Amino acid sequence: MHWKTRIHTTATEIARTYAADPRVLGVAIGGSIGRNRTWRHSDLELIVLVEAQLADFSYFNYVSGIGVEVIQLTVEQTTQYARTAPGSEEAAREAAAFPIQAYKCKIVSDRSGQLAAFKARFDEALMHPVHTALRCEAAVQRSDARLEAARAALAVGAPHTTIAHLRLGMNELLLAYYWRHGILPRSQNRAYQQLRRNTEQRLGDTRLLEAYTAVYGLDVPMRTLRARFFRAREDILLTSAKHWGERAADFMEKAVDSRLEWGHAPSMLCVYTLCLHAMQCKIQDRDVYDRPETAEAAPALHAFFGFAEPGATARAAALTQQYIRARDGLDEAVAAAAPGRS
Repeated sequence: MHWKTRIHTTATEIARTYAADPRVLGVAIGGSIGRNRTWRHSDLELIVLVEAQLADFSYFNYVSGIGVEVIQLTVEQTTQYARTAPGSEEAAREAAAFPIQAYKCKIVSDRSGQLAAFKARFDEALMHPVHTALRCEAAVQRSDARLEAARAALAVGAPHTTIAHLRLGMNELLLAYYWRHGILPRSQNRAYQQLRRNTEQRLGDTRLLEAYTAVYGLDVPMRTLRARFFRAREDILLTSAKHWGERAADFMEKAVDSRLEWGHAPSMLCVYTLCLHAMQCKIQDRDVYDRPETAEAAPALHAFFGFAEPGATARAAALTQQYIRARDGLDEAVAAAAPGRS
């Protein structure tokens, strides 16, 4: 069986399993599989319509050899959205409340007809200028919040926490750039390679790529980064289980490339770094990675993050300035597109 056929067949079988649950009113295959933009290691992003959120439906799963993310939409949400007119600015504004994985989803089951009504509006709304502007603005706000947290951490002499905040903010800044340029964000598992391609073909500015590379430490030789990762691999999975649960750890091991064999090692390393920081470094944290007990508890993980290297304070300060330059690049792109500018 061809790998694409296998993935689509498996995805449909899993979707039907969820559809058989009497509490589920509709199921659709979202993400790259739903849009028929499948790659060999695509996750199944499942859109599930329910009356109310079901606690026993884990978000992260690994089923039949494929990663499965279960995204629950409620009847109340979709009913309200179905009152908007397809193609309208109202539908574009309201679309910002929904996950982008639902874009161009493939409906497998729709007993109530509500998924079809939702899809008819959401597919038209996602790349509407009103909607992309809202997504861009929201991502900028999250990015700026992390930048302020990074500055606060740097001010109290916590360079490692500074860098963690910058990494979390960088993911939001990337999203802001993409929405600003009308680029649909895609798989985190290939984020770095896609950023390199989009920089060349769409963005016309290298500041984001340069900052992303530096902030995530991808300017270090890949041999070194791979060695650090494999030494920290067990700590990464244990931390995932502790914070997000055993199913998430299983997903992180098998649905993300924990053996670095898929040909996208830089992106995979960024995924693990991003997820671990999201688990451990909350927006209010100022020194979580700079406490001696943190490094002592998991020295391999500390090294994987690049926090065992000397000169951390100078590096954190330089990365903060590089982040700001990339942020300025977004402002310039927005200003250039403003009415009355050529």
